[in-house]
This record gives sequence, structure tokens and C-alpha cells, in this order.
Amino acid sequence: MKEINEKNDIVKLKNTQESDLDFVVEWEHQPDNAQYVGQWTREQHRVSLSQEDILHLSIEERSTNKLIGSTKTIQVRRLC
Repeated sequence: MKEINEKNDIVKLKNTQESDLDFVVEWEHQPDNAQYVGQWTREQHRVSLSQEDILHLSIEERSTNKLIGSTKTIQVRRLC
């Protein structure tokens, strides 16, 4: 899997870790988010972390190092 660690003054984009998955699943199922992102089970997310054709990313707030979102909407799947 490609290693991602991009940041600006406000947020950091990083590879999702297994320890992030409880947050990711909860975040996806919040009513304000659920209408915009698909909902996966924790197991689907866990499996995707080791798949070469999926880039699973999370967003952290830099000032607190707390997760503030999941980037399932930016997951990249190879189509060929």
C-alpha cells in the first residue's frame, strides 16, 4: 500500500490504521454524513486496509491530532 502523509496548517491526510476504524464506522453512520458516503462494516474497512487496489485515508486535525473524518469518498480503486 502506498504511504500517504500529507498535511497543511489545519489538517493531515494519512493512511487509515486499524485503530482508526471504530471512529471511521461511527463517522460514516452519523446522519449528517450517511447521506453522502456509503456505509461499510468495520470488517469491510479492515480488509480494505490490506488491499493493494484501495487507498483508505483518514483526516486528522493537526492542532489536536484527533480524527475528524474518513476519506472513504476519496478511496481509489483501480478499474483495470
